[in-house]
Amino acid sequence: MSPDSSPKAGPAATDPERLRHDIESTRNALADTVEALAFKADIKARSQDRARELQTQLTEKAREVRAQAGTRVPRTSEDAREQARQLGGALRERPGVAVTVVLAVLGLLIVRGRRRRKKVGP
Repeated sequence: MSPDSSPKAGPAATDPERLRHDIESTRNALADTVEALAFKADIKARSQDRARELQTQLTEKAREVRAQAGTRVPRTSEDAREQARQLGGALRERPGVAVTVVLAVLGLLIVRGRRRRKKVGP
């Protein structure tokens, strides 16, 4: 190509300030590209960054779970106490039911124990 047939031919193409600006733009674009390629090639650093991100997420989730557990445990133990009181009151009102339940559970345990002994055998 001759200098006259280039797309930038004319007074604007030879303007030194314009050329400096084009060179600077090209350098910046090239620097960004090289930086991006270097980042992609540095697998160790990327994996360490990802590990730090995951560790931060995990720590935050653990804090949330601990906070929720702290508010739920007292409520759960109070619920259990209340249910035990209700069950105790019901058993006092109807002792025959309590005896029947205890005997049924003991019967199930005895049957289960015998079945296990038969399976193990001598």
